[in-house]
Amino acid sequence: MRALWTLTYYTGLQFGRDKVALFWTLVFPIVLMVIIGSAFGESESASMPVGLVVRDQGPAGQTIAQVLEEIELFDLTIGSEEAELAALGRGDRRAVVILPEDLSAAWQRREVATIGVHMDISQQQSAGTALTIVQQVIEGVQREFTQQPSLVTVETHSVQAENFRPIDYIAPGILALSVAQLGLFGATTLVEQRQQRLLRRLQATPVSRWMVLLSNIVVRLAIALVQTGILLGVALALFRIQVVGSWPAIIGIVVFGTLAFIALGFLLGALAPSAEALIAIVQMVNFPMMFLSGALFPLDFMPEFLRPVAVVLPLTYLADILRQVMVDATPYATMLQGMGVLLLFMVASALLSWRFFRWE
Repeated sequence: MRALWTLTYYTGLQFGRDKVALFWTLVFPIVLMVIIGSAFGESESASMPVGLVVRDQGPAGQTIAQVLEEIELFDLTIGSEEAELAALGRGDRRAVVILPEDLSAAWQRREVATIGVHMDISQQQSAGTALTIVQQVIEGVQREFTQQPSLVTVETHSVQAENFRPIDYIAPGILALSVAQLGLFGATTLVEQRQQRLLRRLQATPVSRWMVLLSNIVVRLAIALVQTGILLGVALALFRIQVVGSWPAIIGIVVFGTLAFIALGFLLGALAPSAEALIAIVQMVNFPMMFLSGALFPLDFMPEFLRPVAVVLPLTYLADILRQVMVDATPYATMLQGMGVLLLFMVASALLSWRFFRWE
């Protein structure tokens, strides 16, 4: 055990002396959060599949439903309030519009009517778009019926926490991205030691292979926890993000995600002939995940033909489950599905890296 801790200490010391690794692990995620948070932290949000609940059986309710059905941008579903709000909670709707029972009667009396719009503002692009279009349609129909300037009040409700902002969506994604980068570069030290024939020399000492691997994993996990503390500290202090989930759950997901990406990093290290080649391979994996996983931007921002790529990226699921726990965002997949995908990547990568990694 003493040998393991000694090896862990020197592995951590070696990592601390690597300025490039320190930059990408600790400095880059903070810079990324500050830049993106400053650019999008207070911007408005937006959305497509829309639910409609028509309680009003008069002409106003029927006309609004007919106009909304004719909007090509909307995939409109008319149903009960219970069913549509449940669909919104599952992420199958971007907004649900509820027309009150007395809508036609209120407009006939020239009185203001309140229309409820429930939104999924974690899907930022579509929610704002849907709300704008719905407001324009309702106000247009109202003017036709009453010939009055404005007799409508639109009352919005969010399925997320109050005052949910884009930075509340982005911060968990940046945390997931930093965890992924830490794990993907996890085999760099081992590959460098293999190039320098240090791994071969270690075989002549009492230090076993599993101790070498375990010391690397312990160091990466410790860095991940420190990194998480720093990132969340910055997010809370500068952008006042709303963390609604439990901290033990967040830490548990960070540890689980780190292990999954360390395993993937070891697999890339097993395939790379040198440290230089490993960095190139990691960047080939890292950059597509950064921009196609929905970690930094909602998948709605991406072109339609690129969205299926997110299904096969492990970062998609790590960012998604962190977002669910931290800010109660609408899930891309269920928590169980997300953890299952990460576990699958972890086990498959570990087995393949153990099979193909060369120690000499």
